[in-house]
Formats: sequence, structure tokens, C-alpha cells
Amino acid sequence: MQKCSMCQELKSTSNFHKGSNNGYSSYCKPCASEYNKKKIKRKFKRVKSNYNKMECRTCETVKLKSEYPKGRYSCRQCCSHSSFVRNIEKKYNIPYSRYEQIKKEQKDSCAICSKKEKLLIDHDHSCCPGVGSCGRCVRGLVCFKCNVALGMVSDNKNILNSMILYLANIQGI
Repeated sequence: MQKCSMCQELKSTSNFHKGSNNGYSSYCKPCASEYNKKKIKRKFKRVKSNYNKMECRTCETVKLKSEYPKGRYSCRQCCSHSSFVRNIEKKYNIPYSRYEQIKKEQKDSCAICSKKEKLLIDHDHSCCPGVGSCGRCVRGLVCFKCNVALGMVSDNKNILNSMILYLANIQGI
């Protein structure tokens, strides 16, 4: 008697295929058949009778094999998005759902200039100096240019006010 690792049923060894080293397969014959059918179906779906194309396992769109990182079954775009999600969760200590919530509150645009671009997390550097964040000091989402501008003035309101006055004086000339 042997327990199938897929259906978890206890069956006689005659219901299992012979494996290597005089052992038996871990799946019973019906489960092994079902597993192999699914495996072949996935493979056929991926290839779609064109060896230059593959179906992305994440977004399920058919793309050229050149659009996949080496050894991956998800396209570059999906791999990039999943690494972006991991980065947010690891670096800024907030779940991706919180990022999406802030993005929705800001109407998918930068909190400073209102441009609809890829949004980066802005956090208070006086709380958490450096690149990462504790998660409590996240202020909002800003575009790349606004994030760089805030970094260049070191989040100093006096410098920003001086810049506004400077620009006002130049425009008055």
C-alpha cells in the first residue's frame, strides 16, 4: 500500500507506475495521467505551433520569445512589474495594496506636478534617512523629476520658497 501525493488516497502499489531504483511513482496512475495531460496542454498552449512565440504565464498574452528574459516563462513587462511590487514591499515597508490606494487617491498622477507618469514613493528623510522607509513616513507618490527636485533641495522648505521668489523675480523682469 502506498499513499498518492496528489489525491492523498492510500492505494495498492499496482495503482502506481514503476519508478527508478525498483520504487514506485509518487502519483497514482489516474493522477499521473491527469498531471501529464495538464502538462502537455500547458506546453502546447505556450508554443501554439510557432516556435518563435510563447504565451506569458502571468498575463497570458502570446509574445515573441525575444520578449522574455532568459530562462523565464513570464514576459519582461510582467517580470518588471513583479520586481517593482517586491521592491515597494521590501524597501518602503508598505504592502502593494497601500501603494495602489495612494495612487487612486491621487488620481494616478504626481502629487506635485499632476503628471500621469510612473509614480515613485516619496518619504520623509528626517524620519528615515537613506533609501528605505519604515512605512509610517510615506508622504505620497511623485514622478521622477519631482522626486529628484525634492532630493536636490533636501526637503528644505526655505530653499523651495527662495526658488519660488527667484522665479517670480525673473518673470517680472
